[in-house]
Amino acid sequence: MTAPAKPRWLDWLPVVGMILTICGLIWMGAQYAARVDDNTRRIAVLEDRAQRRDDGLATIDARLARIEGRLDAMRDKGGH
Repeated sequence: MTAPAKPRWLDWLPVVGMILTICGLIWMGAQYAARVDDNTRRIAVLEDRAQRRDDGLATIDARLARIEGRLDAMRDKGGH
């Protein structure tokens, strides 16, 4: 009795498995790169928003200093 021959496709099973593994790794790398790009974009938006807020606060500080100066001048003028 001779043993039955194994199917030819079983010879290719390790190769197919390796190809699928490599494709999966490439896909995971692309997903990771996309997440990094999205996070970089979000950080840039947040930094821009913070810079605009800081610029607005600097403008308010300058206006407040002028108002305080006028009030001090009015107080000094009225006290004499």
